[in-house]
Amino acid sequence: DGSNPCWQGTEAEFVDFYCVTSKYLKSRFPHLKIGGPSVAWIGTGLMGALVPEIKARGAALDFFSYHTYNPVAVSVEHVRYYDRLLEKYGYSHLERHLNEWNQCWACPGVSPQDKENPVFPPVTLAMMLAMQKEKVVYITL
Repeated sequence: DGSNPCWQGTEAEFVDFYCVTSKYLKSRFPHLKIGGPSVAWIGTGLMGALVPEIKARGAALDFFSYHTYNPVAVSVEHVRYYDRLLEKYGYSHLERHLNEWNQCWACPGVSPQDKENPVFPPVTLAMMLAMQKEKVVYITL
């Protein structure tokens, strides 16, 4: 219906899409790192379905990526949720990419584009420091 700009299909269709596409790409280009899916919300059932299906279908998963738009403490809980999910299915070795985040979306009166606001540098530093203790390999803003 066009309400979601990222994915228009069902969760089951996304699982099929990921598994078929990743297996094909890996077979044609074995040197490529295949991964994702850059999910933003842990409350969906997608990840609970995707990770076990990747394992069961022998699909490629060389790294795992996700987003978070929350205060530091909540973001750390999201990172740990994904760690537990990956470890449950034997993917504890994977690189983790926190490839989009911005805590300032949760800061009252602060625009994420307003990087000169005095609130922005301390929350950026807090996030970077918090992630040093986690299994995140790459963190980008």
